Amino acid sequence: MKTKYGLGLFLLVVLGSGCSMHWDRTKVLTSRPYVAGIGHHDVRAAAVFEEVIPGKALPETVWDNDGPFWDQKYSQRIGFIQHYTDYFFYTEIETRFMLPFGRIFSDVMTSAISNACPSVRVAYHPADAQPLTAGDKAADIQIIIKINRFSVSEEPLNHMNYSLGCHYQVIDRTKNVSHDYDLTRKAGPIPIGFTTHSAAVDEIDRQVRMMAEDATTEILKNCFP
Repeated sequence: MKTKYGLGLFLLVVLGSGCSMHWDRTKVLTSRPYVAGIGHHDVRAAAVFEEVIPGKALPETVWDNDGPFWDQKYSQRIGFIQHYTDYFFYTEIETRFMLPFGRIFSDVMTSAISNACPSVRVAYHPADAQPLTAGDKAADIQIIIKINRFSVSEEPLNHMNYSLGCHYQVIDRTKNVSHDYDLTRKAGPIPIGFTTHSAAVDEIDRQVRMMAEDATTEILKNCFP
């Protein structure tokens, strides 16, 4: 992330050699409906989001520069945390991106299926998925989605790179697997137009949502050909 000289000078004077501080530059995540059209389908659907972190629901899974982790607080925030360390003659800045892709992706997917089908039920754990396919009100189709990979990096400076890989299946009421696909998607380097920290966070939010929406559109077009 770009840092102005004045900030480095301020930290140099105030903190002294070897001192450090953290600045949390995240914002509260807001839910937005999926607006792209994929048509209407008169079926009862169930969406099953498999766990990335064992025993933890996908919406509570967050990705940083090193991969996924479970965090209830930051699953509802998006942005980055900066660590400043002063070494007298320069200030070292480390940026840790905090992207709640699990919540963004599952929310976008659920919203999209709700737009396409008259009924949708959602499960985030294997045990929760079993009742969705049993009884008179069982789903006509079950869409099972597993995120195998999501990564974020900044290269070059003030440019974001994203990579997504997921596997999904469509299963009908007779337990027949009608679709079995892998999705791979990459984006970047995309500039974030760093004018202020809040503007950078807003742009990162937009980029991550766009990736989730594009992936959702591709998945559902294959699920509902």
